[in-house]
Amino acid sequence: VSGQPQFYYAMHEETPVRVVALARPMAPPLPSNPDGRVIVQVAESLGRREVFLDQLLRRSIERDVLGLAMSVLLLVAGVVMTLRPLTRLREELEARPSDDLRPIDGADLPTEVQPLVTAVNRHMARYAAMARTQRQFLDDASHQLRTPLTVLRTQVDYARRETDPQLVREALGAMHEGLDRAARMINQMLSMARVRDASLTEGGLPMEPVDLNELARDISRTLLPAARARRTDLGVETPDHAVQVQGVEWLLREALLNLVDNAIRYTPAGGEVTVRVLHDARHA
Repeated sequence: VSGQPQFYYAMHEETPVRVVALARPMAPPLPSNPDGRVIVQVAESLGRREVFLDQLLRRSIERDVLGLAMSVLLLVAGVVMTLRPLTRLREELEARPSDDLRPIDGADLPTEVQPLVTAVNRHMARYAAMARTQRQFLDDASHQLRTPLTVLRTQVDYARRETDPQLVREALGAMHEGLDRAARMINQMLSMARVRDASLTEGGLPMEPVDLNELARDISRTLLPAARARRTDLGVETPDHAVQVQGVEWLLREALLNLVDNAIRYTPAGGEVTVRVLHDARHA
């Protein structure tokens, strides 16, 4: 077919060659053969062809290896430059004292690390709040317990000096009341610490169904000896059916215990204290 090259293998003087042949019309045509064509053939030995292909392949491999090496160098340089702010951050955190809970400045850090820095700062803020709460609790405990312990020491010294049994019994009674107040204060402070710690946790305090009738009867049974000691008539009035609310049982128990205990303490001897559980359609 004129104008379409044809490729084939052949032998030239015992040398294998690759031949391309192209047929095209003669221009100008011969008068004796106006439709005649000219066939042009070009041959190349397979040896030279293989040498050329080897050189082409070698150059391609060299170019690919050079490109890969440059890519690795650029990647290593990029990783080093990216990790440099993290290295500075690690050195800064290691140089901080143990009580330094200031937030981390993430302005110079990569964008991908910003969520991690935010989470670490949030965790450090919670830890700092918890540490402040613990320090405040220790300060409050030392301040609140210093006075009753000083009074108890004074009463002990007074009882050791007295020889009158009646005065010694009075001193021991006063010491017993002081110990009761100290124990009550310690229980209140521990409850306060539990509330503060729970308020700092994720989700806050867990809620659960609480039966107010059973809670009122339990608190009354607990404080009945204290009421009898003051000749106080302690009673409980509850509905015939259960009255439940969603709340924190130990926290409600502590609140009701303090309320009834104060009522017994500050009601004149021989008086009445009644715990009533009331409810309507919306409240209890």
